[in-house]
Amino acid sequence: RADSCCTSQDTNNENTREEGWGIFPRMYSDAIDILKRSNRSYILSASAIEFYLGGCSDLLTPRANVVQIDPDSSEPMGATTMEMTSMADLLRYLNLVRRNRTTRGTRMNASSSRSHAALILTLRQVDADVKTFSQTTFTLVDLGGAERPTKTKEKRFTSADMMLWDLSRGKEVPTGAQAYIINWELSMIATEIARATEAHKKKRPYAPPRQLATDATRFLSSSFNGSALMCLCLCLSPANVNGWETWFSLNWGESVSRLSVDVKRQLPTSISKAISEASKEVKEAATDLAGASKSNRFYAKRRFRLDTANKKLRDLQALVEEVSA
Repeated sequence: RADSCCTSQDTNNENTREEGWGIFPRMYSDAIDILKRSNRSYILSASAIEFYLGGCSDLLTPRANVVQIDPDSSEPMGATTMEMTSMADLLRYLNLVRRNRTTRGTRMNASSSRSHAALILTLRQVDADVKTFSQTTFTLVDLGGAERPTKTKEKRFTSADMMLWDLSRGKEVPTGAQAYIINWELSMIATEIARATEAHKKKRPYAPPRQLATDATRFLSSSFNGSALMCLCLCLSPANVNGWETWFSLNWGESVSRLSVDVKRQLPTSISKAISEASKEVKEAATDLAGASKSNRFYAKRRFRLDTANKKLRDLQALVEEVSA
């Protein structure tokens, strides 16, 4: 599993790496080792979000607080962050993610994930020698797998069924409806990849969709413009009974592999410039929020933007104080 982690017993030895660890724990362990050996001041924090039924929510709170994807930066606004300093912190983090993620037993999987999830690790660091600041983000996205109603023995939902089904009625969402939305979002993501691929071939800029798109599509599409290094891992089954799922995954992976774009290298910025830009962002967000009433449908989004800007500024100021001490 990509997010599988050590047990509580394993965390007693910070230098032990177990064979059962997944991608995220291995990457986190390496990052902690490198950072502890460096002479840089840093803050390492983690957040986790779930994309369910077209929306986005926080995986680190049991109440599933709503998270909004910023239409400009595609950053999740309103997600809880945890400061990470040890493998014990990672264990607590992953336990929260597993506890709060939406799952349901089906005929194909006893604990099938009914959503997509993103595990986000953010590193903010200051190099005192050259007086620069940099921010790096590692995101592991676990996409829900495509499934067919003939396998799960659930009602097959059509587009017309979904239009008639009112997801806000408070009733339990049928398993077939969950599968429909997962399959639909996977299709939308593949469409965006094709659109980005075509744009890059023609040397045209690519911009993530702002309308008629789910939060998952907007969040992932922000990586299709060269702002991130991307790697895709496909989970395949050799069993004949799962032939359709394997075929679908391979075709989906092939479409992703066609995406080719020059990576936009991120360069460190001076500490003074970083503080100035962060302060400006806070001021603009505060002004924007002050001009909106709580009844305004964009109020929550503006509040999230201010909270995110304040968190970045506080982290930066704390790093600078640590370097100056």
